Amino acid sequence: MNLRRITIKDQLELKKVYFDSIQSLDDKIYSQEQKRAWSSQAWNNPIFDKSITKGKGWLLSKQGIIIAFATRYPTDRIALFYCKGKFQKKGCGSKLLHKLEDEAKKEGLDSLSTEASLISYELFLKNEWKIIRKEKVIINNIFFERYKMTKNIKINEFIVSSKSKKFILIQRVLIWALYFFSGFILYIKKGILPSMLISFSRIIYPLSVFWLQIRIKKRTNFLPIDSKMTTSQLWFNLLPVIASLLTVIFSLTNAVLYILEKLINS
Repeated sequence: MNLRRITIKDQLELKKVYFDSIQSLDDKIYSQEQKRAWSSQAWNNPIFDKSITKGKGWLLSKQGIIIAFATRYPTDRIALFYCKGKFQKKGCGSKLLHKLEDEAKKEGLDSLSTEASLISYELFLKNEWKIIRKEKVIINNIFFERYKMTKNIKINEFIVSSKSKKFILIQRVLIWALYFFSGFILYIKKGILPSMLISFSRIIYPLSVFWLQIRIKKRTNFLPIDSKMTTSQLWFNLLPVIASLLTVIFSLTNAVLYILEKLINS
């Protein structure tokens, strides 16, 4: 199936889909009299044409033949939502509904509403829409029942923010766990790296803990230098950073080599 935007040129074919969709409805739910009154809206109701020409919609086609379509008019309301009888219950409705919802989200809309039939409302419910009320309307002097429905599509920034904070917290815990484990290996266990590097790392390790904390929280620039510094100021700022960075590399490398050695010898 091919999904594309609706154009004015599709108007006549969309009316055919509309008519076919209504006529294929179960007679136990909608009488022939109701179907005739409903399907006549494609030609008698000017709002139908406006929903296509002024609304925003998408259609599904198969081998060049339009089989389903849906439109928003106004932008926060699903006005038309129809599928040919033989293609119903094959995922066409869900595909179109998701497309309309995604498009509305990108436009920054908070919610969508619609008036769903006694059949289509079940599809909306499956996609987390809520019923506001059941309505009775008159079309060509014939009574109809339908469901006024809505869905909040606004992205919950609080939930997104909470998930982001949890991820950052887990990330920091893992980093610290790894680094403290490397420190444990560095001080308690036998060093795998050359003794000179081990001695250097043991001296600088406490300083590197503070440096790593600053790096994780991004409180300062990675290299705290600027063009106005003198040579002595430059080295005064650079040496602790370089020493801490080397210690992080050496201690982590030592821990990895220690683990590998244990795995090989076990």
